[in-house]
Amino acid sequence: MEKRAAHECDAGSLFTWHVPLFAVADRRAFARERRARVDSWCAGQASDSFERRAVELVTAPEAPSAALCHATLERFASAPGFSGPDQHLRAALLQRFALSAVDPGGARGGRRAHVFGPTDAYAAAAEAFDWCEAARESGGVASIPDVVVELGLTLVRTALVAGMTEEVEAPLAAVAENASRVHAVHVRFHAWSSIAITQLALGNPGEALIPVNRAKILADRARDLAGQWHAERIRAQALSMAGRERAESAAYAEVARLAERVADDLDSTPDLRRDATVSALHARAHVLAHMIDEGRDSAASRESEAMLRRIARARAAGDADETALAEFESLALADSR
Repeated sequence: MEKRAAHECDAGSLFTWHVPLFAVADRRAFARERRARVDSWCAGQASDSFERRAVELVTAPEAPSAALCHATLERFASAPGFSGPDQHLRAALLQRFALSAVDPGGARGGRRAHVFGPTDAYAAAAEAFDWCEAARESGGVASIPDVVVELGLTLVRTALVAGMTEEVEAPLAAVAENASRVHAVHVRFHAWSSIAITQLALGNPGEALIPVNRAKILADRARDLAGQWHAERIRAQALSMAGRERAESAAYAEVARLAERVADDLDSTPDLRRDATVSALHARAHVLAHMIDEGRDSAASRESEAMLRRIARARAAGDADETALAEFESLALADSR
């Protein structure tokens, strides 16, 4: 029984592999342990087995292209003996295909990469979600809340990208229903933050505040700077869309503070540092605009100087694109007092 539960948990992790490791106290250790479990399982399989190929593709360090996922799905259809319990592998491949199709640029895209678009992604995500809905009552992998949530979020994302907002309600409801039951904290964070992002995309900023606050609490508990920053910038956007100017200004100041700490954190990856640097400058630009509108010239001057210091630091470290830095520099110089 315990062995079966462990297998289902590992199989369920295939559906959450793409989720950023926000709200994880030690993401490096978590990633190492997760990778070791997958590598150990793969080592025990035949090198040419379809199960091993599917798992290696879904858990590849670099996201595979939609074309590669599609080719593997075609092989799945002709592989002998793949039915029943093994359908979770097909669902995981469908999800990976959908994610790659709405976010092109994965590994080994090839000439067929341009063939797939948002409607293909939506169809694949819908098939995977339908499998989950049909199979979850029977237990097994499909009943794991983490799996339900991530398949639901994949369907929500592809529906939004395809412009099919009318198809968002059902999967979003499934995500909200299961978010608090999710086992892995980074998946729970992803669920709440994604619910908030979806509500923003649907034009409902007021509906975004409660889920993003829940995501922020998870990051606070883990003392995860990156997670705190990610949640706070969603919250700032929600407040901005809701027209709550004073709260928005305070939120953007907090975004800048957290983003700068992420950018300066030696544990941050280069991509994370670049993203955080631009986020910090963007947030400071918002704060600066509020100060100028309110006639707070002295505070605006200090904010401009802080922007210029951050730009100089980012330029020296190579933490941002020069074009973006030049735009922020021009803004700060124009508004300096």
